[in-house]
Amino acid sequence: GAEIDLVQRLSEGKFLTLPEINRLAGAVQYRVADLSHPDTDSSSNSNVVNIKRIRMRRNKSVREICAVDVATQASRLRYIADYLGFLAAYVGATLQPKLRSELELESTRALETFRAHIPPVSRRARLGARQGLSLEEQERLLEVIHPDSPQNPWKSGFVRRRNWLIVVLLLATGIRRGELLGLQIGDLNSRLPKFFVIRRADAKEDPRMIQPNAKTNDREIELRPAIMRAIWAYIKERQNIKAARKHPQLIVADD
Repeated sequence: GAEIDLVQRLSEGKFLTLPEINRLAGAVQYRVADLSHPDTDSSSNSNVVNIKRIRMRRNKSVREICAVDVATQASRLRYIADYLGFLAAYVGATLQPKLRSELELESTRALETFRAHIPPVSRRARLGARQGLSLEEQERLLEVIHPDSPQNPWKSGFVRRRNWLIVVLLLATGIRRGELLGLQIGDLNSRLPKFFVIRRADAKEDPRMIQPNAKTNDREIELRPAIMRAIWAYIKERQNIKAARKHPQLIVADD
């Protein structure tokens, strides 16, 4: 089920599964307002964690998407990892040796995977280097570059839709510019709203003189279904550009 009584599970010598760990780690990039909040019952057990809470809202428009900054993501991940580690040790101390050993093994492995999601944050960034756009600025940007906006500065319909998608992906996922430019159609999950960020140094299939590349480890990023549908709609339109069909990169020019 979607609901997990975490303390009860720990008392059985079991920890969160890797899919649950990865889903929890993926949720930290979003604002709380962008996650679904099922109706809560004041009498419900406070030990119960509802995995449905970390599903992205499906009834909110794309223009409201806003990823938190990398430093906030890193801080959230560290706090969650510390809390889960503390709780596992606290409950484990009350268990029989066999169950305690099983819990220690499972929690250690799972938390190693969880902590691997923590992005590097430079000291310069933590001390207030260049700040990202405010929520109001992001909303204004998405409003202006929406393909149907009369204020959109680009004339070509394809360019309008491509540039809108670029901004939406950057804001919704927090990926780097080079990672987005290096994204290939084959990196997209054809069944689920996900894609992979893969390091490709000196890729032979990339004709660009200066190739963009990921600076972080390979990883999987989950998207809201509405964004994934927008990507596939863009790809369908992209196929009409003869030159674009020769290249695997998602983001291409219009000629």
